[in-house]
Amino acid sequence: MPNVNPVFPSTLALFRHAGWELEILEGHTIASATFRDRADAWVFVAAVNEELRMLTLFARAPEPCPPERIDAMLQFFNRSNFSMTHGTWTLDPDDGEIRFRVGADLAGRDMAGDELSTLTDYVNTVMRASLPAVRSVIAGGDPVAAASAVAG
Repeated sequence: MPNVNPVFPSTLALFRHAGWELEILEGHTIASATFRDRADAWVFVAAVNEELRMLTLFARAPEPCPPERIDAMLQFFNRSNFSMTHGTWTLDPDDGEIRFRVGADLAGRDMAGDELSTLTDYVNTVMRASLPAVRSVIAGGDPVAAASAVAG
């Protein structure tokens, strides 16, 4: 295996260099920050599995999906995920937590700063663009229409 750096410290260094204020989950290779965009905010998370050299980045929607809207939200996610080339929408059925996430396999290599920046921007751009549709589905809106509105 080529000589590579540990993923988590490298990831933290790149985020800190960009000016992010991170909270690190003690005892884990997980860091989070509140991402603010105009009048909105959500939690952005970077999680690392050092053994597998896998980095997962995700944005967590500010509002959970209520139990009675889970089927509709899953329909929205299915349609949205089908049209994407990268990333996926996920939902925790136990507490309704909504995430958009991407992963990067770093086996045998280090992540470049521009690669981390591009993935981070992508996750936050998808959340920003999709949040009105997610909220529409939570509020009782049609998931097909919401997915179509995001896809353009």
